[in-house]
Amino acid sequence: MIMATLLRVPEVATGSTSALLTEWLVAENARFAVGDPLVVLETDKAAVEVEAEVDAVLLRALVPGGTNVEAGSPIALLGSEAEAGDVDKLLAELGVGAAKPTKDAEPESAPAKPAQGARIFASPLARKLLKEAGMTPDQVTGTGPGGRIVRRDVDKAIEAKSAGLKSGGL
Repeated sequence: MIMATLLRVPEVATGSTSALLTEWLVAENARFAVGDPLVVLETDKAAVEVEAEVDAVLLRALVPGGTNVEAGSPIALLGSEAEAGDVDKLLAELGVGAAKPTKDAEPESAPAKPAQGARIFASPLARKLLKEAGMTPDQVTGTGPGGRIVRRDVDKAIEAKSAGLKSGGL
């Protein structure tokens, strides 16, 4: 049986000290196995899926998607199903209080639309997904830090585009 442990942000790219945690791929209280992807981290140069190093349960995600995180900082509590009821106690024992991630951007409810002709910032993964969908960054509103376009923005735009096509227009 695994003892509760913290999942920390790895150094995603050489010399990189921070990354954008774009999304969790495993829900809280879900079981996962060694090698399963847990979370997606993005830097200016790469998008990386962090894989599980142990068989365990995601007891608590300490940081929500869309948050900038520093290398080495705790982002989740992993453990066994038997430990699920003691999450706050385990966090206290590990020296982690209520996680207070720092957001660089305005709240998601107020996405930034770039000025006409301004450079549009998008993660490498978002640009790839846009290209595969035959879309351009100016067709998407970014909700990431500083109005940056991230994967969830592209997913929403593709969903909206396909819904519009099904109803007979864009």
